[in-house]
Amino acid sequence: MTFARLLAKSTRNPIDPRAHETLPGHTSAVLDAAEVTLEEVGDGILAAFGLDPTRWRVLLRRAVLGACTIHDLGKTSAHFQHIVRQNGRVHRQAWTHEFVGLLLMDRYPHLTDWISGGDTLLANVIRTAVVGHHLRFEGLAALHPRDGSGSLRFPVHCDHADAVDAFSRGATRLGISSPPALPAFSIDLIDADESDATLQRAGRGLVEWSAALPDDGSRTFAALVRDLLICADACGSALPRQGKSVGEWVRNAIRRTCTSGDLDHLVQTRLGQRQPRAFQNAVASVQSRTAIVRAGCGTGKTVAAYMWARERASGRKLFVCYPTMGTATQGFVDYVPHEGVEAQLVHSHALADLLDIATTGEGESAVDADAIDAAHRLDAIRLLSAPLTICTADAVLGVIQNNRRAAFGFPAFARAAFVFDEVHQYDARLFGALLRFIEATPDSPKLLMTATLSDARRVAIEKAAGSRVDLIAGPPDVENALRYCIRRVEVPYAWEKCREVLASGRRVLWVSNTVERAIGVGAAARRGGIAAEIYHSRFLYRDRRTRHARVVTGFKGDAALLAATTQVCEVSLDISADLLITELAPAAALIQRLGRLNRRFPPSVPQGANCLVIPAVCPEPYGAGDVEEGSGWVDDVANRVTSQAGLAEAFDRLPRREVFGHVESAWLDVLPFARIDPLRDSTGTVPVVREEELSGLGQDPTVAEIADLTLPMPVPRGKDWRAWRRVAGAFVAPKGTIFYDPDSGGRWISAA
Repeated sequence: MTFARLLAKSTRNPIDPRAHETLPGHTSAVLDAAEVTLEEVGDGILAAFGLDPTRWRVLLRRAVLGACTIHDLGKTSAHFQHIVRQNGRVHRQAWTHEFVGLLLMDRYPHLTDWISGGDTLLANVIRTAVVGHHLRFEGLAALHPRDGSGSLRFPVHCDHADAVDAFSRGATRLGISSPPALPAFSIDLIDADESDATLQRAGRGLVEWSAALPDDGSRTFAALVRDLLICADACGSALPRQGKSVGEWVRNAIRRTCTSGDLDHLVQTRLGQRQPRAFQNAVASVQSRTAIVRAGCGTGKTVAAYMWARERASGRKLFVCYPTMGTATQGFVDYVPHEGVEAQLVHSHALADLLDIATTGEGESAVDADAIDAAHRLDAIRLLSAPLTICTADAVLGVIQNNRRAAFGFPAFARAAFVFDEVHQYDARLFGALLRFIEATPDSPKLLMTATLSDARRVAIEKAAGSRVDLIAGPPDVENALRYCIRRVEVPYAWEKCREVLASGRRVLWVSNTVERAIGVGAAARRGGIAAEIYHSRFLYRDRRTRHARVVTGFKGDAALLAATTQVCEVSLDISADLLITELAPAAALIQRLGRLNRRFPPSVPQGANCLVIPAVCPEPYGAGDVEEGSGWVDDVANRVTSQAGLAEAFDRLPRREVFGHVESAWLDVLPFARIDPLRDSTGTVPVVREEELSGLGQDPTVAEIADLTLPMPVPRGKDWRAWRRVAGAFVAPKGTIFYDPDSGGRWISAA
C-alpha cells in the first residue's frame, strides 16, 4: 500500500491532514522549538551543566538540529502509518519508530555522515538521541521485533516525498547539502536473521561507543542533546494542536524570568508590616552557590528563601520544590499572591488543584489516548513558561532518572535558581538524586532547607557541591523557645489526656503510622462522642483536599477537635495543636510531627505543650532499626521542657547509620540506553480509579476529573492489577474491588 501523505500524528482526515500532522510539518515544528531554545539558552544549558560553551556551542547546535531533522525517520514505516490511521491493517508495530530510525541510520551510513558532517562523536550522539527520545530503549532486548503485528513484512517508505521534504527542511536550517537518497525496502519478519541482526548490531555499536567515551564532558553532552530533542518534540507535538506558534511560544516562555520587584512583592505580601528577622536577612545574603538553611517549623524560613531568591533569582526562573503534592499545593496557596507575580503549580495532580483553586480551566479528554498524551505534554512543558514554579521535587530532580515531566521542561533549568524545602523528608534514593543534581549543575544557585540535618547528609551535600556550602541556623529566639514537653505513655493514658484537652475546647493531633490505625482512632473517638476528623492519604484526591481543608479550618476555630491522621500531617498541615499524641516513629518523623504542636511564635504554651509518645504496634511502614533509633531519641529528650534546638541537638547525638553511595542516574550513567528509573524508594502504593467512580463521569471525562478520582492504594496481593486498563496514568480497579467511604477512605474488599 502506498500513502499519499506520511503522517507524524493521528488525524481525523488522513487524506487531507493538517500541516502539523504530517511528517514534514511536525519536523518543522520540532526544529522551530529546538532552534529558538538554542538561541535563547543554548550557552546557558551548557554552562549550567558544567560544559564550556566555547568548546561545545557549535557541536550542540549541529547535534540537536540534526537529531530533530531525522528523529521521526522511522515513521516512514508502513506499520506506523497504519497504526496512526487506526485502519486495523496492523495491530502492533514490529518496531516502534525510534528503533526503526536506528535501523535506517545503520542501513544507510551515508545518512548519518550527512547529518553529522562526518564527526564520529556527533554521529553517535545523534543516534543515541533518536533511538532514546521516547525513553523506551531499556536494553538491547528492546530492539528485537515484537510479535502481534499481524503482518509478515515490514515495509519502510524512506524514499517518500514527505520524508525527503522533512529532511530538506532540516538541511536548510543547518546550511548543509540536500539529503541523500534512501531507497525504500521491506524486511521479512519471518527471516530472523534479516529482522533482528541489523538492529542488534547497531545497538551493540552504540554500547561499545558509550563505554569508550572519555571523561571530558561527552557523556553529559549526549544526555543534554537527547533531552533537548525530547523537549523540542514535546513542544512540536503539543503546541500546534493548541493553535500556537511553536517558535514564538517557546521564545516568550523562556524569556519569562523573575524580577527582583516580583520577588520583593511576594516577600512584602507575606511579611506585611513586620520587619525581616536577622536570620532571614542572613539567608538572603549568602554568597555560596549552594547553601543550607537548618531551621525548625515556624521560623520563617520560607520567607527567607524568597528573600534569598530576590538576590539570586532575578533574571532567572525560580523553582521552589517540596517533597509532596500537599506541601507544594500549600506552598502555592500560602506564599503566592493572587496578583503581581506570575507563578504556576506543577505536580502530578496540579491540574486538579488549580481548577479547585481557580474554578476555571478546560481539560483534554482522558479517554482519547492521543489527547491524554497532548494534555500531559502541555502540562509538562509548562515548566518552560512561568518565572516562578512551585512544584514537587520530582519535577526538577526527575531529570536525573529521565522522568518525562523534567525532560519535557528541561531547558527551563538552564537559567534557574532552585529552592529545595524539607530536604530531611527525602528518602535515600531521592536524596541521592539531589546530590547528583547538585553535582551536575555547579553554576546554578541552590538553597536547601531542612529541620534536621545529619552529619552524613551535610558532608554528602558539601562533596556534591565541590565548593563552599554556607550553613545558616534558624533564629535563636525561635529555635530556643521552650515549646515541648515529651513523655512516653500507654494508650489508655493518652486517651485520658485527649479527653481532658478536648473538654477544655482545645485541639488534639493524634498521629498513627498506618491508615488502618488512624481510622481506628477516629472511629473510637466518635463512638465516645468526640468531634474527630480522619485524614490520611487513602482518599480520592478531591476528598483529600476537602479533608485537608476541614482539618486546617477546624484547628483555626474555637471548637474542640481531634484530628486522627497518619504521616501526611508531617509536612502538609499548617496547624498548631494543643496536644500531640503520636506513635513511636523514626526521629526525623517525630521532629516533623512536633512541628504541628505549639507551632506559633511566641508559643501559646510558654512552659511547653504536651507530646505523648505511645508504643507502635509494629515497626511498619518503617524499618525496625529506624524505629529503634527514634526510641533512643525520645529517651534523650523526654521528661523535660525542650525546644526546637533541643530536638535538633538530640538528633545530632544519634549514632548515624546513613551512608550515601553513588546513585546511578538513568540520564547520565546508562548511555546509550534511555529508560525511566524510579526517583524515590518504593512506596508500596499504586494509583487507581474505581470503575464505580469512572462510570459516573459520562463518555468524555477530562484529565482533571480523572486526577480528582485517583486513589493511592497499597499494592494488592493476589490481584492481577498490572493487567487492568489505565486511564490518565491510573489503573482502573474493577467494580467490587475497593470499598470506599468519603469519611474514612478506601480499602481493598478482599486481600489474599
